[in-house]
Amino acid sequence: MNSFQRVSENQFLIQIPDIDDCNHIVVYMTGEMPFPDGLAGAVYFNYSNEGEQKWIYLGKVCNQKP
Repeated sequence: MNSFQRVSENQFLIQIPDIDDCNHIVVYMTGEMPFPDGLAGAVYFNYSNEGEQKWIYLGKVCNQKP
């Protein structure tokens, strides 16, 4: 199982090996530690295409929509 790596105070990264074998990626909150009121987390997907890094915004997670 992979673990998130902290890359800054409020940014985390997880690498997914064998991504070509994945059909779905799910990100959700467990409820163990909610966000502070008024805050949410943005979810991005990054991949390289011919050496160029591409970031795609997938959506957000928040206390109301974990």
